[in-house]
Amino acid sequence: MPVAERLAARTLELIDIPSESRGEAAIAAHVAQEFGVSRCGFARVNLDAGEVIVRGDYDEARVPLPRTYSLAQYPDSLRADGLAGRTIVVDDMAQDPRTAPLYDTVFGPLGMRAHLSVPLHRDGRWVASFSISHHDPRKWTPSEAASMRLIGERVWSIVDRAWTEETLRASEERFRATFENAAVGIAHVSTDGRWLRVNDKLCEIVGYTRERLLGGMTFQDITYPEDLDIDLELVRQVVSGERETYSLDKRYFHANGSIVWVTLTVSLLRRADGTPVHFISIIEDITTRKRAEEALREADQRKDEFLALLAHELRNPLAPIRTSVGLMRARPTEDPVVTRCREVIDRQVTHMARLLDDLLDVSRLSRGQLTLQRKLVGLREILDAAIEASMPLIVQQRQELTVATIDDSIVLDADEARLTQVFGNLLNNAAKYSAPGSSIDVFVQQAGERVDIAVRDRGMGIAPEMLERVFDLFTQAETAQVHAPGGLGIGLSLARRLVEMHDGTIGAVSDGLGHGSTFTVRLPIASHAHRVEAQSPAAHSEPRAEPLQRRVLVVDDNVEAADMLAMLLTEVGCEVRTAYRGELAVREAERFRPDLLLLDLGLPDTSGEEVCRRIRSSAWGGDVIIVAVTGWGQEHDRHRSALAGFDQHLVKPVDPDVLVELTRGLRDRAPRPQAPSA
Repeated sequence: MPVAERLAARTLELIDIPSESRGEAAIAAHVAQEFGVSRCGFARVNLDAGEVIVRGDYDEARVPLPRTYSLAQYPDSLRADGLAGRTIVVDDMAQDPRTAPLYDTVFGPLGMRAHLSVPLHRDGRWVASFSISHHDPRKWTPSEAASMRLIGERVWSIVDRAWTEETLRASEERFRATFENAAVGIAHVSTDGRWLRVNDKLCEIVGYTRERLLGGMTFQDITYPEDLDIDLELVRQVVSGERETYSLDKRYFHANGSIVWVTLTVSLLRRADGTPVHFISIIEDITTRKRAEEALREADQRKDEFLALLAHELRNPLAPIRTSVGLMRARPTEDPVVTRCREVIDRQVTHMARLLDDLLDVSRLSRGQLTLQRKLVGLREILDAAIEASMPLIVQQRQELTVATIDDSIVLDADEARLTQVFGNLLNNAAKYSAPGSSIDVFVQQAGERVDIAVRDRGMGIAPEMLERVFDLFTQAETAQVHAPGGLGIGLSLARRLVEMHDGTIGAVSDGLGHGSTFTVRLPIASHAHRVEAQSPAAHSEPRAEPLQRRVLVVDDNVEAADMLAMLLTEVGCEVRTAYRGELAVREAERFRPDLLLLDLGLPDTSGEEVCRRIRSSAWGGDVIIVAVTGWGQEHDRHRSALAGFDQHLVKPVDPDVLVELTRGLRDRAPRPQAPSA
């Protein structure tokens, strides 16, 4: 029998040897003995990774080859032969020009003097090599080369199958380790919902044993009813191919009856022909997170309810103050002191009302979703208003305020109230954190199309490590809390957001604690600005409007608010009645038959909504203009009043001019016949 056939036949006999004796190493040792060489082995070639993985290496001198090495280490010509599938034959590696340069450093130390290698190809790609080497030079014969080629081709299927099985076993072991030790629940689920395989973490999440889950239970059995329909619909979409995977926050019933929140991520394993095998589900327990989110939502709801109640209670006393200002405007005076006091009261009430609006929408503030009411306004007007608001504190501290000359031509496209709030905050901080008797300076400097406004104090200063954080929300230095306790640390954060919304910047500098600080706001100047100067109501006198001659019923449990509003409307010619309770309002409306009803919502005996509904249900109530005048101003409050039948919803303190215009809007309507006397 030819050598090649004999060797191949003997090698194939190894298939029937027990597995522990017929691996690559056993085959390599057998071939080495049959050929009388010192080394034989197999190597897998990974062209994509550019590496060679040595398997089943046999060497009589027990000098091992590297487990893995790079294809780039192959001599170029040998690498080209391997890629082409040509048998590599080297009789003397020390002398052959292809290998001699690497002999002393690579091949010699491994005892490789002669070498014969058969590249094995599948589908035109080099996938493995079967090689023999000897420690002495050797003249390889064509028969030996042919034998190696035949043996390699015959044995390759055995070796390749062994490698594949080993890879699968290793992969299965890794999968099993990952599956069982994962920090999340993992499950295989049939397309009809039965649990096929579950890990320990999933059993822990749902509280059922593995045996119970795999004993015929389905995911539908433990899914919260309200979550089942959407889950099943997503399952249907994955099976149909409309989507490849889906994620869903859902609820399971724990074995003890409690609710478990999970994030479920599902994909579908398919066969080669596309038919479904089973779902692979990743289940993460998010119960703790959901409970925390629910607690936050409840806390946020309680906060909103508290702020709404607080704003309502604070708006109520502002209402008669605002109405009183309207009455003072209706009676012009030449006394400059009275005029000045009226303007201050009006401006401060307006400012307080804006602050209450902000208070009710803290969440919107934190997301930076404020809406600016921009118009062309002079910088001087903004700073004058901010200084006016801050002067009581400055005077109280006996501090000296110096303001640089402000060019009247500097006009901003800005929300006047918001920037007044910014500079008022900076001035208040300067006063709070400076010693009594110290000085505060305001500088204004125009730089091209921008203007810098700086507020400098000689107070406690800012530590270097706090300069970067001073504009962060809820940030206050410890020294600031000691020097001026109180405050939430939101003023500078809000100031920065407001300035940035005006396309500006704000920054702080300080030489350290005890050396004061300077806050500088830079804002763009409005280009080609032409302002229309507004005249103060007292600066000129308009002809008194003819009496409105409309009947108005004012209903409010705040007696002063109702009475002041009645006085204002009487001043402009209306016939006004008042009621301080809901039941009285219904009876008075029946007798008085008003054209306009100004109705508070929070009445002590019955709600304003109920009063509105009862009046609307009467034969004459459909024609009455009913306006809510209330301290409740959130969106759901407006929705409730609209459903009850109100025509408008005004939030206290209402601008008196708005109320007067509202009554004037009734002028075009024909006067009602007088109600019968009671």
